[in-house]
Amino acid sequence: RCLKEAYAGRDALLFNSGYHANTGITSAFAGSGYYILADKLVHASIIDGIRLSGLQFARFRHNDYGNLARLAEKTSRDGYKLIIIAESVYSMDGDRADIDALAEIKRRYQDSILYIDEAHAVGVEGPGGLGMCMASSSYDDIDIIVGTLGKALASTGAYATLKSPLRSFMVNKARSLIFSTALPPLCVKWSQYIFEKSLGMEAEREQLRRLSQILADELLTIGAKGYVSHIQGVI
Repeated sequence: RCLKEAYAGRDALLFNSGYHANTGITSAFAGSGYYILADKLVHASIIDGIRLSGLQFARFRHNDYGNLARLAEKTSRDGYKLIIIAESVYSMDGDRADIDALAEIKRRYQDSILYIDEAHAVGVEGPGGLGMCMASSSYDDIDIIVGTLGKALASTGAYATLKSPLRSFMVNKARSLIFSTALPPLCVKWSQYIFEKSLGMEAEREQLRRLSQILADELLTIGAKGYVSHIQGVI
């Protein structure tokens, strides 16, 4: 209920982990006639789900929306419906997707699906820490949003908010949801508590942004230029 209220009335499903969410949701489309276009740097759990689905797929160059648009046009001409998958904040480099650019491409193709993994944005980015999708003017164009109860929220499990027909589809098709033992009630209660508490933690989010900027500035002094994010990589 608290997830549905936070995400503007969208239905939600609870999974045992982010890995279960991504593998279960993606593989549920097996035999559906879709073609998957995924960012080159999406998480391993998404890649595993794609492989389990048996669907044809291509991986577009990281955050290259021209490359995505060309692949989408070709794939659509070949008669496929599209599933476009990206992350909002990427787990290794800390850079961000352009949600509006992804949604604009998705809108060109009837019956296409836009799927955003917000595991590294929940708690940190967007209004109430609900992620970059909630901050986007294209929110209504995003069909599937995955968030984790781990990482920033210090619990276990994951969730997906979906448009209603997709929720019913996943209840019947997502094997990691159907055939997994439910999370313990104590864990679910803790997750509800910390999720609701995190909605008001704007001061903590601002402090994290300040620390991220300080770290980025210091890394520049050794020639390590990265993205100003709570995830920063030094090679």
